[in-house]
Amino acid sequence: MPDSQPTCNEFVYLQEIILSVLNAAGLSVPSALYDEFFLSAIEGKPYSNGREKAYCIFNRHFTIANQHMVRTRTH
Repeated sequence: MPDSQPTCNEFVYLQEIILSVLNAAGLSVPSALYDEFFLSAIEGKPYSNGREKAYCIFNRHFTIANQHMVRTRTH
């Protein structure tokens, strides 16, 4: 049975969640915060941010060494 829920295959960052939540609540976004809003994706509307890769850094969060990651559509 196919999933009837809309999906979003865009790369988004965790810090964009607060921006989207503030936007959804109709609140102003502090000038210190900047990035993409993905509210339209949450609402099931078409959304594209044009990102072809995402970057991630873990600073000794789970391991002793710092870790860096690049995620692409294929890797």
